[in-house]
Amino acid sequence: FSLLSPFFKEMEASAPLSSSISPLANRDFSYAKERVDEIDENKMVYKYTTIDGGPLGKKLSALNCELKFVPRKEGGCVVIWICNYETLPGAQLDEGRAQEIKEHSGAMFKKIEQY
Repeated sequence: FSLLSPFFKEMEASAPLSSSISPLANRDFSYAKERVDEIDENKMVYKYTTIDGGPLGKKLSALNCELKFVPRKEGGCVVIWICNYETLPGAQLDEGRAQEIKEHSGAMFKKIEQY
């Protein structure tokens, strides 16, 4: 947790197994639960769904994400992070805030990469 503490206020560790549930919190929300849907070590894919809290119920009705780790010839990897969401009826998404979240996520991955 100490590595990611600039990005999360609280994170509860759980076994990284399919169907495990991990609660976390950050500056935008006090609580969220994410369910691990798939971990494929051969394809280097990690899929999860936010099942409670976080942005759900405020502007979104559903949120699921997939991270793909693509090896680079020169070492390391490129992370492709795809998030799919459904907005609540009448909810307006702030594109400026969406860009800020993307930048924040990029900074988190850079911190991990430095580690």
